[in-house]
Amino acid sequence: MSTVFLPEFDAIVDEQEPEVIVDDTEFEHCIEINVPGIELHQFAVYALDHTLAVTCGEAEFRQELDLPDDVDTRHVTCNLDDGALEIQVPKLVVAARRD
Repeated sequence: MSTVFLPEFDAIVDEQEPEVIVDDTEFEHCIEINVPGIELHQFAVYALDHTLAVTCGEAEFRQELDLPDDVDTRHVTCNLDDGALEIQVPKLVVAARRD
C-alpha cells in the first residue's frame, strides 16, 4: 500500500474530519472515506481531468482531490459499504513493457 495523494478536508462531517484511507494497487487507486450515517444517494462524485470532487449536501461536505497522471477518470466507480464511501479510480492501461 502506498499513498498517492493525501486529501485535506476543508469540510467537517459531525464536527470531525472523516477518516480517509488511500490505497494504490496495480490496477487502481482506492479511496475510502468513513462517513457513518450518510447514504450513497446523498453523495455526488465527479472526476474531471486530474481532479476528483466529492460532495454531500446533507453534511455540507465538499472535497477536491488531486489525482495522479495515470488515472482513467471516465471509469470511476463508488459504493457505500457499512458507513464507508469507497471510490475506485482505475489506472490507465499501459502497454506491457518489452524486455
